This record gives sequence, C-alpha cells and structure tokens, in this order.
Amino acid sequence: MNSSQIALIDAARIHINSRIKSNQLSAQALKTWSEALKTLMGSIAQWVSPLTSLDDVSVTEVECGYPAGDNSDREARQKGSGLKLTFADTELTILPTWFKVGGSPTAPLIAYGVVELSGHGMKAPYKIKYLNGAFEKIENSVVDAPFGELTFGGCLVSAIGDLKPHPSAR
Repeated sequence: MNSSQIALIDAARIHINSRIKSNQLSAQALKTWSEALKTLMGSIAQWVSPLTSLDDVSVTEVECGYPAGDNSDREARQKGSGLKLTFADTELTILPTWFKVGGSPTAPLIAYGVVELSGHGMKAPYKIKYLNGAFEKIENSVVDAPFGELTFGGCLVSAIGDLKPHPSAR
C-alpha cells in the first residue's frame, strides 16, 4: 500500500470509530430518556390516583408516538406511553412530544425532550422539560418552575380549571 491508501484507511478508521461512539452515546441517551419517562408517568399516575375516588374521573395509560432525533439529525418515531385523565366530558393528556440528542462526537452530547400536559380549553400546554437524564422544569406562558410533585400539582389544579368540554363528547 502506498501512503495515500494508508492515509485513506486511517481517515476511514477514525470516522468509523467516531460514528460508532456517537451512535452508542445516542442509543444510551434514548434508553435513559425512556427509563426516565417510564418513571415520570408512574409518579404522575401515583400523584393523581386520589382523583379516581371521584365519580366520572378516570386515569388511563395511553400509547403514543413521538419524534426522536440523534446528533446526526436522523429522526425516527418512538413509541411511548402517556396518561389520559378524564373528567366527565373533558380530558387532559400527559404525553411525550419529542426527544433529541445534540452535540458532536468530539463534544459532550446533550439529551433533551419534552412531555406536554394539555387539554381542550387550556390557554397553553404545560411543558415538562427533560435535560440529560432528569425532568428539570415545568413551564408555559405563566409558569417557569422546577419540576416536582408540588409544582405539577399546582399546574394540574390550574389546568383542570381551564378545561372545556371536549367537542366530540356529548
């Protein structure tokens, strides 16, 4: 082999190793997100479980799809689960809406995503924001606070007050 072929092989080897590392890190970030999402939905289900003692209230798990992208701008639909809280003829959904891994193979990757709390009649959905392994904050046009049971509960109280009858419910 001549020197240009050796240089080509070296460049390809470096690129392949970089891509493999990047893909592994993106896959690990998606796995961590999925586990955190499962824990989040379990916690929320536990927090709202007292509501089921009321007539005409139900809490059900729902399947959903959302886009997930890696640091190479590839995107694929992921399957996930969320919650639907039904109050007579109104409902709230708590669903993952997107996940993304950013950065480069030479810089630390950043994983971020959003879970939305939304319902018919709400002024704006609440966004529960995820960053590098944890759900950190909840925000909308009125709230921008650290995420936790008390903050979520307050947002839920406000959201329930804004709900309107679902157009298809009669």
